[in-house]
Amino acid sequence: MLPGGWDAEPYAVAPDGSFWAGWPSRSEDGCQGVSRFDGRTWGRYLPGMCVHWLGGMDIAPDGSVWLVARSGPPGSENPSSLYVITPEAVAASE
Repeated sequence: MLPGGWDAEPYAVAPDGSFWAGWPSRSEDGCQGVSRFDGRTWGRYLPGMCVHWLGGMDIAPDGSVWLVARSGPPGSENPSSLYVITPEAVAASE
């Protein structure tokens, strides 16, 4: 569990040192997707998606983030899908 009671799972550190956290559950604001902390600021990717904690998250040597996520509330019948967030997508959002 992260400080403040945040329950991020899965999480990983990229080759550039950034911290990535997936949010498996739904909050009052919906599923939180994936967050990235570069040491100064937080970024958010795949808002509205719940990251599947069993599917995990992995970061390739090139910095690409691979994860399994789905839309909808926990326990929904929506299928999970494989997603990749490329370093180019991260650079474009900064």
